[in-house]
Amino acid sequence: MDLLEKMGSSARHCREVYQKLHNDDAAVIQRVEAMLSEAGAAVEEDRERMTGLLQVLKDEVNRIETRFNSLEAKKEELKKLEALQQHNTHELSLFAQVTRIVPDTESIGSSILTGSILDEQKRLRSEFKLNTTEKSEFETCRALWRMEV
Repeated sequence: MDLLEKMGSSARHCREVYQKLHNDDAAVIQRVEAMLSEAGAAVEEDRERMTGLLQVLKDEVNRIETRFNSLEAKKEELKKLEALQQHNTHELSLFAQVTRIVPDTESIGSSILTGSILDEQKRLRSEFKLNTTEKSEFETCRALWRMEV
């Protein structure tokens, strides 16, 4: 074989190798592009899922904060009610010491006022029951003051 044929054969061989490499590169590029596309879709799916989860977490935090604020408000209200109850207990005790009249706490605020009148000297206790709807507040008060043990 002469040199020209060898060079032609080598050139064809080089061209075939080049074509094969070029075809292989194109296939690799297509596979890489397909993988990138799949990865992009997976990332987008994950982003949407994470956005949904984040919203669920935000909603839960807001619900918990609202519940916490509600409980704090109820706690403050309870403190006020306890202070009022203590004040009312002291007031009732003072009232009983001064007037010797001890109303039943369950009857306070109802239409029937019940309780006891104490006489420490005689060591007696008499029960009373007044219908507050039949009398004015003044008449009810006068009736209590006129009661004797």
